[in-house]
Amino acid sequence: MLLERFLLLSGCKVIRGSTRRGGLLALRRASEELKKGEILGITPDGPLGPPRVPHKGVLFLAREGHPLIPVGVSAEPAIRLRTWDRHLLPLPFSRIVVSFGEPIFLKGEKEEIDIIREAIDREEENAGRLLKRKGSSLWEMLIPILLYNIAIFLLSPLILFTLFLRELKGKHLRGWKERFGFVPKSQGGIWFHAVSVGEVMAAKPIIEIIAARAPEKKIFLSTITNTGRETANKHLSSLATIFFFPFDILPFPLIALKRLKPSLLCLVETEIWPNLIFIARLLNIPVILVNGRISDKSLLSLRALRFFFAPFLRQIHLLMQSERDAKRVEMCGGKDVKVLGNTKFDQVSGLRNAERLEALRKDLGISEYEEVFLAGSTHPGEEEKVLRAYWDVRLSYPDLRLIIAPRHPERIPQVETLLAKEGFSFVRRSSLPSLTPDPHSIILIDTVGELSTLYGLSTVSFVGGSLIPKGGHNILEPLVWGKPALFGPYMNNFRDIAELAKREGVGIEVRNEKELGEKIKLLLSLPSWRKEIEEKALALIERMRGAGNRYADFILALLAEQK
Repeated sequence: MLLERFLLLSGCKVIRGSTRRGGLLALRRASEELKKGEILGITPDGPLGPPRVPHKGVLFLAREGHPLIPVGVSAEPAIRLRTWDRHLLPLPFSRIVVSFGEPIFLKGEKEEIDIIREAIDREEENAGRLLKRKGSSLWEMLIPILLYNIAIFLLSPLILFTLFLRELKGKHLRGWKERFGFVPKSQGGIWFHAVSVGEVMAAKPIIEIIAARAPEKKIFLSTITNTGRETANKHLSSLATIFFFPFDILPFPLIALKRLKPSLLCLVETEIWPNLIFIARLLNIPVILVNGRISDKSLLSLRALRFFFAPFLRQIHLLMQSERDAKRVEMCGGKDVKVLGNTKFDQVSGLRNAERLEALRKDLGISEYEEVFLAGSTHPGEEEKVLRAYWDVRLSYPDLRLIIAPRHPERIPQVETLLAKEGFSFVRRSSLPSLTPDPHSIILIDTVGELSTLYGLSTVSFVGGSLIPKGGHNILEPLVWGKPALFGPYMNNFRDIAELAKREGVGIEVRNEKELGEKIKLLLSLPSWRKEIEEKALALIERMRGAGNRYADFILALLAEQK
């Protein structure tokens, strides 16, 4: 009776009858409904069992020529009752998967019962496999999300104090309204989240491909840093609605998702935000990690707190850059893992712009015949090493020009103090071309968005964040111009690319400033070696392109499945 009431409330017709009572009448009515084109749902083993053994009524209806569709169901979390049929009782907030098999047409074979039973067993197994691929249930995430929010509450005074100190230091956090969840209102579309400049540029090829192939899809892009927002505005403002990422503190992710109502959430590289992922799961919004990578530092954290992060990782379609990253994320609890490549190869392909290069060369007053050493994305403690290497090289190459581009523009005053202390003349890029600097002056880059083109000016380049333990930066930016890329031993965040570059003979690792100076002198003395590196680097970039298309294919296919 309870089941009948539930089915009636669900809008279903109900045919009552069983083996012992009203069975013949029920069978006749079922046959009539099937002939009208109705779909009939029936438990084949009846109320008495044995389990999964179809009764004569099922066989009778199937032999009339009606196709029989085997169905398997799995749920998690759920209670398996100790009844004869091992009844499955899903708990609240369970994740349920229903698997439908191929139609079966009975032809009077003696093994009909076995055929049906095997088909049902097969679909139940398939439902169980699909459920595992679907990730965590809300129950699994409940304890981690409670712990996470308790930690945020306890640390909130420290968080507020840190934000206050940033404001005092002039590091103003923009977009407060958006950070509290008040993002643009919309319905549907794809939300990409990229924390800063590197992630924005990694997402750029995917966004461009989706915008070209599915122009009707709305695209949204959020960033955390101010420089990330500026980069997004510069490169993607015509393709995406851009805003600052809301704080991952309840209720701000809920407000943002309710206002934006995206069809899909794409996190770029290593962005695991528990509250956002949990709320997305509540609202049935699929989550994807695109261009995913797990650095050495992230691996230590994720493995140490596997019990906490694993339920969230199981909630995400994990699309990784390399086999190494895929194995690492599986070690941390990820399940739905695929390797689609690194979009940075696609990203840098579009950075080579001859017109922009010549305009920049003219602004800086550097002729095409001058030899230039560029140190890009440097961090505190690296500029000193670069200057010592440069001083050593200038003893042999006195006309060598030096350009320094600190990773964070707000450090420019600190680098200026260092240059003055060491006795070097220098000029800010923002003051050019209005000033006519000394030919030996170091050019200090205080602008955003020009570094990738600056590598084209260099004869030899060094990519920072690698002589000190910062994890390195993208060495593909000089390689796309065919320039030799020097880097230190700390390339944890770009290990696969660094190893590939060394293996292909286009990247050179140096352990300290002495080796840096020696390699620069060797490269300057061997134009034929530089030419060989140029040819190999350009061939490598061309060969490794295409990841952007693979990510776009996956995203668009997932959106099509939702329909």
